[in-house]
Amino acid sequence: MTAIPYNWNNSKRISFGEVRRQLETASLFGQKEVLTFIRGNTKRIRPEIDSDWLYDIHAGYFLSCIANHAAFDYDNDDDKIDSPFDAAYGLVGIFNWYAAREDNELQIRNRVDVIEHAYKTADPEHQNIIETGFLEHVLEYKANRPRFAHWNDDKTLAAAYAECLKWGEAHTKD
Repeated sequence: MTAIPYNWNNSKRISFGEVRRQLETASLFGQKEVLTFIRGNTKRIRPEIDSDWLYDIHAGYFLSCIANHAAFDYDNDDDKIDSPFDAAYGLVGIFNWYAAREDNELQIRNRVDVIEHAYKTADPEHQNIIETGFLEHVLEYKANRPRFAHWNDDKTLAAAYAECLKWGEAHTKD
């Protein structure tokens, strides 16, 4: 069963309210389908999608994929949901997209805080996924390093931050 209503495929305009409601009631599988649809049809959705909302909904989906990965059989469901490491790397992409669009560092810091909370409340396996799938790669970009530098001052985050920063500096991108 598809999470995309039939009429969306044939409509010139799609209500943002409908899209939002569909995402709010969708399973993780359905969320991926709707998010993929959004990416391919942003110009058809009205009113225009707010970048804060889009970031938050994508980040929530990716963090859910990481947190709930044990519940899925990726051999059979791999086309329906992102694997934990794919989700973590997808979070890098959406974070970089958002940070490039947003000129308000407080808004960006709020998004960093969500990832920080996810890391602090995760078990070691999930922390590793966030470290190696997200933090190492987001720190490859110099502009992102100050956004996560406060992790170095937190005893729960400092060791992970130091190791991920080494990776990021060794693989610096523009």
